[in-house]
Amino acid sequence: MFDNIFRQLQKLRAQRSTARTGRQRSAISGEDKIRFWLSEYRRNLRKAGPGAGALKGTAVAEGRFAKRKSRQVLKTFKKGKRNKVPMALLIRGKYGENKLASGLMPNRRSEWVPVLKRKEDQRYQQLVLQNFNFIDFPEETIEQLKDILDFEANAVSALLHFDDEYCSDVAAYLVLAEMWPQLSRVFRGGRMTLPIQKVIEALRLRRDLGMKLPDLADTEDVWAFPRRVRRASGSSRSSERHLEPQSREKVVDEFCDALDAWLGTAADELELTTSGKSRFASIIGELLDNAERHSDPPGKDGGWSVAAFMARRKEEEDEVYRCHLGFLSVGASMAESLRTASVSTRATINKYTDSHRGCGISADTLTTLVGLQDGITRDHAAATFGRGGVGLQEVLELISVLGVTGHSGREPRMTIVSGRSCIRARSPYLVGQRKQQDDPRVQWFNEDNSPHEPPDSNFVFDLNSRFPGTIIGVTFVLSKNDLMAVLNATDRAD
Repeated sequence: MFDNIFRQLQKLRAQRSTARTGRQRSAISGEDKIRFWLSEYRRNLRKAGPGAGALKGTAVAEGRFAKRKSRQVLKTFKKGKRNKVPMALLIRGKYGENKLASGLMPNRRSEWVPVLKRKEDQRYQQLVLQNFNFIDFPEETIEQLKDILDFEANAVSALLHFDDEYCSDVAAYLVLAEMWPQLSRVFRGGRMTLPIQKVIEALRLRRDLGMKLPDLADTEDVWAFPRRVRRASGSSRSSERHLEPQSREKVVDEFCDALDAWLGTAADELELTTSGKSRFASIIGELLDNAERHSDPPGKDGGWSVAAFMARRKEEEDEVYRCHLGFLSVGASMAESLRTASVSTRATINKYTDSHRGCGISADTLTTLVGLQDGITRDHAAATFGRGGVGLQEVLELISVLGVTGHSGREPRMTIVSGRSCIRARSPYLVGQRKQQDDPRVQWFNEDNSPHEPPDSNFVFDLNSRFPGTIIGVTFVLSKNDLMAVLNATDRAD
């Protein structure tokens, strides 16, 4: 019987092959073989037929018997073919709600495939991250984060490769660390350069990202301000949350100490003065305060995370000390937050957005740009008394001073991603200008620095995807020679 069936299979394969051309002329599939074999198996069972004098309903009964036997045979084929699910995924394979992840992928819950229903798929074998960097590649970085979530929702076991040579933006890794604890464990390893491993370890992100770095011997050449996190009330997920509260004041003081230490390392004759520390503390404090108030407009109780590091690197054959700062708040965007600003602030915003309605940039992105100027704040009391709204201009001024350089390509850079808006502050649009000494600083990102002209769309633009909150990524180089040259020039002028 079986010889006859296989001859029939060969005949069927020949018939199908003559009807196909090119790539379609493939061998009969395993599923087709099983289906054909089972149909022949049932036919042969029925062909045996009842003997003489059999009852009238015997043929029907034998048909049922043939079907039941074929089902039993089919089960034997299926045995041992179940999906192999890694133990780590079984243990941590439940859907985990995460505000940031769901904001990046709004349909994440509906598209998330239960672990035991997943099948191996070539599309979800490995994911390569390259140019993972909000500062220079904001659009691409958001898409790569969405790719990670797509894998997390569908993959059984995958590799995650970090193919950049260096960590070029700490903010991107802050976002990853914010999502990772709630993601299912589909990634089992991957490539990562030693310089990036050093940064991950120094920032204390290894545990948050669930990584093992067995080849890492030390974090030499990296000076870190490890990740600090502030959770909104009642939202902390950490088992150690009672041991890890971070007051804004404590974080600010530690940040100042870190920057002072970096200056001492990169330029051993320099340190922050008392007034310099005070100014830097004020800048960082306002940024974190803004994150708390603006990411949660009704309750003024938003969360944030911050991290920074300095690394000694080779750039164009020169040894440099490159600094990276990252700030993350999840929730309302800057534009969404400013909708609840005072009447006078909203009037200023509306006047600007109305005057550039046809420039090809959305009202939300234009609103975000207005929010970058001195004196623009969502806080009603601060607006009434002329306080607040200077944090971002202060950051730009600070990094332009600390990151002063005579080398093209090493100028300070800052990128803001908020909602669907992106602002890239860098030469020639970096530091805000004042008309008079006591006037607020403004930077309108056009040649004349005028609010009457639209911003340069290479520096102020809309994103294809929405980021659920605000990211600020900053990078600059600490150069002893350049800093000393500026100080010496100032002394001569005095």
